[in-house]
Amino acid sequence: MQCNLVDRFFEVMNGISEEQKIPKDYGTGSLLYQSEMNLLETIDNHPDTNISELSKITNVTKGAVTQVSNKLVSKGLIESYTIKGNKKEKYLKLTDLGKKAREAHQESHRSANQKLCDYFRNLSTEEADIIYKFFDTMKECAPICAFTCACVGDSNTTNGRGC
Repeated sequence: MQCNLVDRFFEVMNGISEEQKIPKDYGTGSLLYQSEMNLLETIDNHPDTNISELSKITNVTKGAVTQVSNKLVSKGLIESYTIKGNKKEKYLKLTDLGKKAREAHQESHRSANQKLCDYFRNLSTEEADIIYKFFDTMKECAPICAFTCACVGDSNTTNGRGC
């Protein structure tokens, strides 16, 4: 059973990683990658911020911010503007369509979070303690990668349940 748990854990982690690579339409008619959603969020959370500042905030190169922002401009989700007296610096802001995509993205997270909260709320104290211990153990082991369970081929597995 333990090997099945390990396999399932890595299956879920890999699934999350792969899911983040798939672009999604958040009601705008455009497929958006996670990097594009991250920039939309950052632009909305930091209004009146130029490309250089966005680069620092996101810890991404100015070239990458420019590249992603150009895609978002072409999709009609953000617009670029300059401030009077400073034509050199480009600033970005969300369009109404960009705000719609951001809100739909946030709603998808709220919905998933609510589902998890509902699940955890229904756990017994003992079940919650097991999950806490699992998280603590994961934290101690980080970073981790997939591995072969140590009980493969072991006839003396825990509680006689096997892997």
